[in-house]
Amino acid sequence: MNNSRVWRTAHRKEIRAYRKVYNAAHREERKTYNKAWRAAHREEKKIYQKAYRVVHRKEIKAYRVAHRGEHSACIKTWNAAHPEKRSAIGGRSKAKRRNYEYNVLNDYFLGAVGHHVTDTEVVYIPGNVHVSCSYGSQKEKHRKKVMSLYGGLENMIQGCLKV
Repeated sequence: MNNSRVWRTAHRKEIRAYRKVYNAAHREERKTYNKAWRAAHREEKKIYQKAYRVVHRKEIKAYRVAHRGEHSACIKTWNAAHPEKRSAIGGRSKAKRRNYEYNVLNDYFLGAVGHHVTDTEVVYIPGNVHVSCSYGSQKEKHRKKVMSLYGGLENMIQGCLKV
């Protein structure tokens, strides 16, 4: 063992106390540095995280099983605090699964649901209107019915902005 390692081993408590004080004093500086580093190394971090999840699959699964209640409660709390973000995330993930894009044409409002006007463009409309025009998997028939209720895309966007 080299001298620095021997010294670090012998002074572990002092080093830990120093790091604690240093981190507290430089919290904002470290936060901005870490944020910049993550932005600059985004792809490397993705690759690392994916490899980590593959190698530690069993440990991750065991942790999730052991802490299932805590995780569920945390997710429920976040969803309740951020309904507009939750709706947008859900809509985007559904669109991705169906190979649609998610370019939003108007702002989200409470009780809104994303309605695909085309395979790429989404307009938020009231959820009750969206459900009332349900045609199952016949998407073109559904789109025409919703459009006819509003009398065209421009009216749909303007009408939903006033809600």
